[in-house]
Amino acid sequence: MSCKNYKEWDLAVEDFAGMDDQILPILKYSYDNLKGKHIKSCFQYCSLFPEDYLIEKEKLIDYWICERFIGENEDRERTVNQGYGIIATLVSSCLLLEEGSSISKVKMHDVVREMALGISSDFGKKKSVSCEPELG
Repeated sequence: MSCKNYKEWDLAVEDFAGMDDQILPILKYSYDNLKGKHIKSCFQYCSLFPEDYLIEKEKLIDYWICERFIGENEDRERTVNQGYGIIATLVSSCLLLEEGSSISKVKMHDVVREMALGISSDFGKKKSVSCEPELG
């Protein structure tokens, strides 16, 4: 799947309106191919921002550090560089978009955000424990 800019994604969404069941598995493939749990956690964190919200890269990296997704036992400069590397990975995987001329901000397309929220909600379901009452 090649990287598309925001306007191309909007056109694709219009063309494929009502085809979420076909589009989401393709996007999920990009997510599944992310290397490492910390990158997936950073990606999912981006879905916490409102739809079409421009996220400052530096602040996003600071949030990831505070959540301890990155930078544990490393110096600040190395951690920030790691954060920028993760953002670059997410952009090259078409899971985040660099908006127009603003290379200091990213955003998550609403279709990608929907997928990320779905992944997060499924994760909670998989961790649930079921107990059956004893018969007797």
